[in-house]
Amino acid sequence: MIQDDVPEESRASAFGRSETALQLTWVFGGAIGLLLPPTYWIGFLVISVVLAFGLAQTIVSRQGATLIPGLGGNRPIRPRPTTQTEVR
Repeated sequence: MIQDDVPEESRASAFGRSETALQLTWVFGGAIGLLLPPTYWIGFLVISVVLAFGLAQTIVSRQGATLIPGLGGNRPIRPRPTTQTEVR
């Protein structure tokens, strides 16, 4: 999706952001698994709350807002063009 929908100028940044988010999700999920007690209902409750929060953030960010300041919200579809100046 990044290769098809992201302009060439910001493709490297988009890959970096997506890979960082994926790795942090793995770490966060592993930490939750290690820190929770081995009681099934507690684990299911925690995962349900995390998934509900993620779904709410996704819905709210698609509308241009965010639940967490600095995460999601309205972002430009294409980067602003930069002007190149001649160096003499």
